[in-house]
Amino acid sequence: MMSETTSMVRDAVARLLKDRASPEGTLACEADGLDANLWDQFELLGLRGDETGMDVGDKVAVLVEIGRAGALIPFADSEMLGRALAQSAGLALGHATLTAVPRCLKAASVDDGHVQIDFAGAAVPWGRHAERVLALCTLDGKQWVAGIEGAALEWVPGRNLAGEPRDTLEASLVRVAGEQLHPANSGVDSDLLESIGALCRCASTVGALESAMHLSVQYAQDRQQFGKPIGHFQVIQSYLAEMTCEVCAASMALEMAVMAATSGASWEEVAVAKVRAAQAANIVAKLAHQVHGAIGMTQEYSLQIWTRRLWSWREEYGNEMHWSRLLGNRVIAAGGDAFWPGLSDARMSTSGVEGVV
Repeated sequence: MMSETTSMVRDAVARLLKDRASPEGTLACEADGLDANLWDQFELLGLRGDETGMDVGDKVAVLVEIGRAGALIPFADSEMLGRALAQSAGLALGHATLTAVPRCLKAASVDDGHVQIDFAGAAVPWGRHAERVLALCTLDGKQWVAGIEGAALEWVPGRNLAGEPRDTLEASLVRVAGEQLHPANSGVDSDLLESIGALCRCASTVGALESAMHLSVQYAQDRQQFGKPIGHFQVIQSYLAEMTCEVCAASMALEMAVMAATSGASWEEVAVAKVRAAQAANIVAKLAHQVHGAIGMTQEYSLQIWTRRLWSWREEYGNEMHWSRLLGNRVIAAGGDAFWPGLSDARMSTSGVEGVV
C-alpha cells in the first residue's frame, strides 16, 4: 500500500510531467539524448541529490510517472543506481548527475598507484551527460566503487530503441588514480546492482504499459468503422481486456517487489516482477499496435514513444529468460519439499536492496 509521503511525491511529479513533458518534446530531445530543462526542474523540486529523503517506494513511484510520461531523463540511472553505488562507498556527490555502469568491471593495479579499469563492451546509460560515472569493480578479490569524472572520458554516442543514451568509451581501458577507488559496503556486488536495475526498469515499464493501454482505449473509442467506434467490436474489446489484465498483473508484481525491497527481503520478488513486466510489455505492445493499425507505426503518432520503451526496458538488467532461469535454478536447488513453503512464504534468501537504494 502506498504511503502518504509516496503519494505526495507521486502527485508532485505527475503534475510536473503533465506541465513539462510531452511526446513531441521527447522526440525533439532524442537527438541530444536528454530533456535538460525537465531534468533541471527535478533538481529545483528537490528530487535529485544526496539529501532528497526519498526511500525505495518514493523513487519507484517517480519512475512509474516518468515511464507513463515517456520523459527522456536519467532518474533511474542517476538517482537509484548511481546514488546506490555512491552511498555504498560513502561518497557525497551533491546534486550531480550520476550514472552507473550496468555490470561489475575488472580492475588491475598498475604503476604509480594508479588502477586500470576495463570498460570493454560496457554500454553506459546516459554516459555523455553524467558528471560522475560510478563503476563497481573487482580488484584483488574485493569490491570497489570507482567515481570517475564524466568529462574526463571520451564517449562514443549510442542509444537504445527508446532513444535513451547508451554510450561506450573510445578507449576500453581507463586509467584512474588509486584514491578514486572506494571500498564498497559488504553485500554490494554485481547481483545487487542487477536487482536494483531490474527494479528500476520494472517501474518504468509499468508506467509505459499504462500509457500504451490508455492510448489504445481512447483510440478505440474515437476511431469509427462501419458507422460505430471500433471499440464496439468484440475482437477489439478482447484486446483491450487482455491489455488491462497484463497491466494489472505487472503493477501488482511491482508493488510486491517494492514491499520486499523495503523490508530487506529476497531478490525473488524483483525477479518475478521483471519477468511479469517483460511478459506484459510483449503482449501490450503487440495488442496496442493491433488496435491502432497502420497509424500506430508512424513517428507522428505517440504510441511509438511507449512501445519503443517497452521493447527496450524488457531487455535491460536481465530479460525474461534470464530471471526465469535464476528463479528456476533456485527452486530446483531448494528441492521439491521446499517448493510450496518457498512459494507461499516467498522468502528463500535474505539479501535485499533496502539500505542501499
